[in-house]
Parts: sequence; structure tokens; C-alpha cells
Amino acid sequence: MKVAIVSACYGDYDKPYKPPLQNTDHEVEFVMVGDGLNPWDGWTNVTEPRPHLHNNVAAKFAKMRPDLYSDADYLIWVDAGCTFDTLLVERLVGNPWIMFRHAVRKSIIAEAAESKTQPKYGPFDILRQAHHYVDSGYPDQNLFSTALIGRERSALNQAVGDAWLREIIRWTFQDQISFPYVAWQHGLEINELDNRGRWPVNARHTWFRYTLHQGPQHIGNWPRSQS
Repeated sequence: MKVAIVSACYGDYDKPYKPPLQNTDHEVEFVMVGDGLNPWDGWTNVTEPRPHLHNNVAAKFAKMRPDLYSDADYLIWVDAGCTFDTLLVERLVGNPWIMFRHAVRKSIIAEAAESKTQPKYGPFDILRQAHHYVDSGYPDQNLFSTALIGRERSALNQAVGDAWLREIIRWTFQDQISFPYVAWQHGLEINELDNRGRWPVNARHTWFRYTLHQGPQHIGNWPRSQS
């Protein structure tokens, strides 16, 4: 089976690391989508400029629809800047959709309130977005980390990706708010990774690590059409 590990980086918001070769019998490719300004070592770099979009939004196309950037049977999304070990593929393959549950919160309302304290989300009415979902019938009881997602190539997963991207365009690039709602709408069954396998920031002795964003927040270029 062919597996693709896909990521995206626009501008200098993140600094992707060279990915480790995977200890697996599956064929594995590494795909990095971006604006072409920085070719990243170890990745097949796909140049797809989206200058009319905020850099964070531009990266969401590959995140929501990684199947558009590879013919692989199984797609693994990794946020740019995160690191992983040589067994990533073996841990995820075989799960139709798998990801980490959020390590701290369970509610999109609570996540929206926390997000409003972060400057990069300042221009957006994230609380209104979260309340809109709850008012539409979503039972506010699930929250997931979206930095690592394993999914098989399927019509359902493609539909989830398309709907998720529409919510990003409509509301905000804080994709943890919209994902639970979209998953609920589509009846997506989610397998959960063990949170003990990862740490929030720069921890050692773990197979998946988040890292702090290393570039500017890019607040000033959203939305460009209103400048």
C-alpha cells in the first residue's frame, strides 16, 4: 500500500523539519505544499501559491484534502513544524480516520473562548462561530487536536474535507472549532490516538511532538480584499 505524509507551509510561520524515513513495508512519500519560497529538505515540494489568502488559510487546502496532492491509498496530515518518529505510518495505517483528542478541553465553546485570547484570532468572531454550531444542534462534547490526522482515501473523508474547508472560508482558520461540527454532520467515526504519545511543546522521548510557531502571526494580511 502507498502512504503519503502531507504537510503545508506558507510564508515563514513554521520551519518544517526533514522527515525521518519510515520503518514500514509500505511505500511512503513525503509531500510539502507551499508558496515555493522555501524548498524543504526531505520533502517533495509542491508549489501552489495562493497570494490572495492569509497564509494559514492557504495551508488548509492540503490539510483538508491531502488526497489531491498524492495518489496514495492512505494519507497522513502533519502540521508543519511538528516532528515524528520512524513508526508514524505503522501507528496510523489501518484506521479510516484517526487523530488525537484535545489534551485539555472537550468543548468548542471553551476552545473558542481560549482562542479569543490569542492575537492571531483577534479579528474573528470565534465565539459566535462556536455558538452557531451548538445552536444548530451540535452536542458540544468533543474536541480534537488537528495537528496529526490519518485517513484512508474514501468518498466520505473527501466530503468531510470539503465541508471542513467551507467552514474555514466562512468563519476562521481555527480549524479545531469547525472540525467536531463537520464530523458530527457527516457521522464520521473517529479513532483516537493515545495522548500519552505526544506532548504540547518540544518534549523529549515521545513519538510525536508539537513545536511553537517560529514566524510572525501574519495578522495584517487578512482579509486582503478589505485592505
